Amino acid sequence: MSQSAEATQPVAVPSNKEELLAAAQDLLPLLREHAAQVESERRLPPVIADRLEDAGLWRMRRPKAQGGLELTVRDQVEITSELGRGCPSTGYMVAMLNGTELFHAIYSQETQDEFHQDPKARSCVVFRPSSDARKVDGGWVMSGKWPYATGCMSATHADVDFWQTDESGARIGKAFALIPLSEMTIEDTWQVVGLEGTGSFSVVADEVFVPDERVSDVKYDGPAFGIGASLNVSSSLVGIAEGMFDAVMEKLAEEKPILHTSYKRAIDSPTVQVNIAEARQIIDSARFHMYRAAETLDDSIGEGRELTVAERARARADVGTAAVWLRSTSMRAVCWSTSIINWMLRRRSPERC
Repeated sequence: MSQSAEATQPVAVPSNKEELLAAAQDLLPLLREHAAQVESERRLPPVIADRLEDAGLWRMRRPKAQGGLELTVRDQVEITSELGRGCPSTGYMVAMLNGTELFHAIYSQETQDEFHQDPKARSCVVFRPSSDARKVDGGWVMSGKWPYATGCMSATHADVDFWQTDESGARIGKAFALIPLSEMTIEDTWQVVGLEGTGSFSVVADEVFVPDERVSDVKYDGPAFGIGASLNVSSSLVGIAEGMFDAVMEKLAEEKPILHTSYKRAIDSPTVQVNIAEARQIIDSARFHMYRAAETLDDSIGEGRELTVAERARARADVGTAAVWLRSTSMRAVCWSTSIINWMLRRRSPERC
């Protein structure tokens, strides 16, 4: 079938969590194929961005009334971890931009509706008040630079916080503004090995006018918000670990011998078996804690109440535990197994992972 014929085929947009998870899993071969390109170009190529759009993966947390799927936190972290399994940068970016959807609740309904008139509208968020803005008729004029704007290369808008000032220049409060990226510039300030593709550059405003309706001073930094943001990171870490595990198991399936040993298949080595089993348990345990923290948030949201002190403490501990375990010395089991495979394939000493 020609490419033009394929392009005319109707796209079945997933309508629930199960379909969206299946769509993410179907994308794994494509994500792995283009992972190196994502890192080298430090942005998502159209072939990836378009497939994510077609699958509805940018709209997981968007309210149904505004064209989204309105999935739970638990559903989102499971799906984004699958994307991270294929490409770390893609999983991280999709998690972050989906997390922004809930953040938009700080704005007026009018502003939310205007933003979602474009079904492809996406926004990156930067929590760092690095700008002062002066009040003018109908809005604010601001200049400043906000670093670590993850996903800005795939977004249409930026949510940035700033200090409001009075006529004398004194700060009178902190607020957030929703600004089209077409009115800002992007400064290349991000070179981080392994996650270069997230395009977490700096966004810059130079005397940009922001109307009052796109400014909000509603508090956004409660415990639930912080835990939710941390879960976006956790889902990426779990996905990266799963991708490492997949790579090792694929190599072991080739049934190559370990040189200078009696093992004709590496998988028959007790050392390899123990390391693989330990790594599998670490990943599964981290996933359990990530899910439990997400379910704690979902329960409070569903019941329309604040998290209790005990719930906040446990959720924060769960998120931290997942991250610590995935970065623990034990996780080097996967890396060590990879080194063994490199050794037996290339006939050289295993490198440290």
